[in-house]
Amino acid sequence: MALQAAIAAIEDRPDDTDRLAQQALAVNPRAGDVYRTIGEQLAAHYRFEEAVVFLRKGVAIEPENPRVQAALGMH
Repeated sequence: MALQAAIAAIEDRPDDTDRLAQQALAVNPRAGDVYRTIGEQLAAHYRFEEAVVFLRKGVAIEPENPRVQAALGMH
């Protein structure tokens, strides 16, 4: 679901992005990787400012996740 949320973000469908991200987080509310996936995919499309917003959300819900921290540090 995180990848589907990332695709929705890339396609500029914010309502779908939020809905799919929430569905993924319903499985594990502490999964910062959901937002990392969205952020990294946005960054891969040179949408760095949007990527940072999602990566910060990932760090906020899972601050001890080094992958989320590293992704935020790179973008």
